[in-house]
Amino acid sequence: MKRRANSVAAIGFLSWVGLFWMGQGLTFGVYDQGPGIYPSAGQTDFYVIWPAVVALTLGTAAWVVNGTQRGFHALAALGILAIIAIFPFLFVYTGGV
Repeated sequence: MKRRANSVAAIGFLSWVGLFWMGQGLTFGVYDQGPGIYPSAGQTDFYVIWPAVVALTLGTAAWVVNGTQRGFHALAALGILAIIAIFPFLFVYTGGV
């Protein structure tokens, strides 16, 4: 169970880190459009903050679980939830249909 839980958590973690990286690039792209053009707080929250929070939560949970050697079922469940949460996030991230 330990290996599966870590694998699921790693897939979820890397997926959310990838979304964070893409969101950071999109946010910096707005700055590059010219002086006086800034992304809104909502864009920054959605494209940068949320993926970072999910990735850090999952990474911290994996670190704690592997440090204590307990709770691998909870880590697997959290990893699965993180992977499932990507789909509704991407639906809104890409503008819908």
